[in-house]
Amino acid sequence: MKTTLTIEESARLISLGVNPKMASEETFILDKVFTLTDILSILPKEIDGYHLSIEATSQGYEVSYMLWDCGDEAYHFMGATERPELIDALNQLAIYCLENNHIKTEKK
Repeated sequence: MKTTLTIEESARLISLGVNPKMASEETFILDKVFTLTDILSILPKEIDGYHLSIEATSQGYEVSYMLWDCGDEAYHFMGATERPELIDALNQLAIYCLENNHIKTEKK
């Protein structure tokens, strides 16, 4: 199971405004990389009533923000993604949140 992002994936989050101090691991060349725990701490647990949802599937992991609408009797999803590795799915959701201003960063 993959538990850390690559240097390039970590650099992408930093370029989107995530503080590099939130990355808890260093590589042998002293680059900071984000771990599964780091990504979970970066992601909001709720956005405008949508709750963070993580599901294991036969293909890997589905992550999204989910809202139950009693009027429609249906779930609505925001930022849904599926990847074989949990950290990759969460990373894509973090990128979605950063690009759509759902995560406060030092740049904003």
